[in-house]
Amino acid sequence: MSKSHLFENEHYKLQIHARHFSLTDAIRDYVLSKLEKIERFSKHMLDICIVLDKEKLNHSTSMVLKFLQTQIRSKATTDDIYSSIDKA
Repeated sequence: MSKSHLFENEHYKLQIHARHFSLTDAIRDYVLSKLEKIERFSKHMLDICIVLDKEKLNHSTSMVLKFLQTQIRSKATTDDIYSSIDKA
């Protein structure tokens, strides 16, 4: 089951998708707090897509950050969703 939560910000569009589990407010707030650190480095973000996935004992986080002329992809897999968010 995939749930998508769409957030509008002044500068960019943010999508958070949760696969195989429900996205809680605590996890969503944790992701947003981590993204605030990225916002300090660039005001030219256009789109951010984050996919949180749970498969058996593994939790993975995939991120795609689109800037004006650059695209950054990151993926991390750990046994805890919060640590996979941190690593990604």
